[in-house]
Amino acid sequence: MKECGTTTMAETVLGIVTDRNPVGPALKDYKALNLAFDRLSTMREAETILRAHIGRLPGLTEAVVHALMADPVREPDALRAWPTIPRAYLGGLLAGQIKPRFDNRLAPRCPIDGVKTPLKSCDAFLAFRWAELLSHVRVGFMGHPLRPLTSEELKALDDGIRKTGRYTKGNFIKAVHDLITCDHDNLEALLSTPDAEQMLVRYPGLAQLDATFGIENFRQDDDAQKALRRLSHRLAKGKAILRADLLPLLVKVKPAKGKKAPADRLSAPLPSGRAPYSERVMRQAVAEIFAGKAPRTEGGVLYRDATKEDPLLEADIDRATNNHLVRHRIKILLRLLGDIVHDYAENNPARIGNLFVEVARDIKDFSGKKKKEKVPTTQPLIVYCHCVENAFLRLKAWRSIGPRYAKRLPSFTAFVHLACAHIWLARI
Repeated sequence: MKECGTTTMAETVLGIVTDRNPVGPALKDYKALNLAFDRLSTMREAETILRAHIGRLPGLTEAVVHALMADPVREPDALRAWPTIPRAYLGGLLAGQIKPRFDNRLAPRCPIDGVKTPLKSCDAFLAFRWAELLSHVRVGFMGHPLRPLTSEELKALDDGIRKTGRYTKGNFIKAVHDLITCDHDNLEALLSTPDAEQMLVRYPGLAQLDATFGIENFRQDDDAQKALRRLSHRLAKGKAILRADLLPLLVKVKPAKGKKAPADRLSAPLPSGRAPYSERVMRQAVAEIFAGKAPRTEGGVLYRDATKEDPLLEADIDRATNNHLVRHRIKILLRLLGDIVHDYAENNPARIGNLFVEVARDIKDFSGKKKKEKVPTTQPLIVYCHCVENAFLRLKAWRSIGPRYAKRLPSFTAFVHLACAHIWLARI
């Protein structure tokens, strides 16, 4: 803003894009410049624009502007009366935010029943992820609106994935079209997400064998299929198997066309992290989806009343995070804030308008830096470190200085001066 001589974000962007000419050609793409603007000034600018259009835009009133621009610090309960806004939301719709929950260090507890959540590599989460994908599929025919899949259609698709353990995007779209007569659907948009390929994997061990050898290349007799299931279960548990164990089960030793030659040891990629819900809740949600119900609607296992407070948000800091460093620092900060309110505000938090926390300069300079990056900052002092350390080492050799036998400061200082003079004279 200083370089452009402007005071608002709109004027700055207009000057960059059109050189202050609203109908002229664009000079630069301002999004490629990676610009950043102060949040407070941007919010004030947006509020000014909204208030200028009160009475001009239909439905825009003072109450609507307040609901959009309420400050999350000064007016955290601005939308508390709205039944569809969760209680964890602070401030207005545009300027507000969800109450922080230490997302990177949350205690792994299910928000439904409070039970510890399992790993994402467990079978319950893989089934839940697959069922969630199927519940979002919508199909339509002859101009009719899109509809979800029926219970029979869901089970037919689930039976198809049990053969190979996975679908590719093309195979999944083909399976849906072969099963259901439709002329429009949402499959392209649904499978355009980056994790769509992972969501189409139901049995990771079997999927890895299919991707490496091709399921059609394994023998179909009972003994071979039993051994194949045992090895796929081993892969699904995160363990590796030997290629030599698979060769007797193959009809063709060479991999299928288009597939790379397998390595001596095979392992299946598994999802990492914690599941969002407990194992019982996820299995119940899968049962409801395949029964044709929506688990997130009222009466479903995943339904949560937005007007009720999340128990994890109001929990004690010891339960909210399992990182001892975060827990310790936040406890110190809370205790510091309490002391400030008690000593300077007569124990009345309403008297405090803004609070600024200054960080020591050395913490700013050294935080996150490596040793090589810190050396240039302290280079003038490092030159004298060796000299000072050697001086103290020589002074400790004097019996009266190390234990400090002298009780009075003048006597101790005199002994130090004599020792330093002796050291200096001995070097001449």
